Amino acid sequence: MHRARRAFSLVEALVVVFLIVVALLPLLSSALSSTQLSSLVGGYGTATRMALSKLEELEAEDFSALSSGSDDVGGYSLNWVASDDASGAKVVRVTVEWSSIMGRRTVEAERLMSPYADASAP
Repeated sequence: MHRARRAFSLVEALVVVFLIVVALLPLLSSALSSTQLSSLVGGYGTATRMALSKLEELEAEDFSALSSGSDDVGGYSLNWVASDDASGAKVVRVTVEWSSIMGRRTVEAERLMSPYADASAP
């Protein structure tokens, strides 16, 4: 008596591979979105720290020497503008720009600096 051996045909194997790929596509898309979001959030965190650090650095300078300027640090472009306020203080605005995988991004921080502030105060 002859037993028939049943094997997978090439078409059946291709159908199974196709179904697996279709099932995994949403997972791949989700992983890519997660990576993009992580990169974007990390960029914002770095840019915010850089802006606040620059404001602290400028605040430690002599008030009369405060002026506008710019700097490039590791793919981030920092620009700061010191403008006179009506009260005799200066408004200092720091803008940090960088390119991410989702396009050009910007973070801004601003601080009012007074000539009467005690730099040694906590």
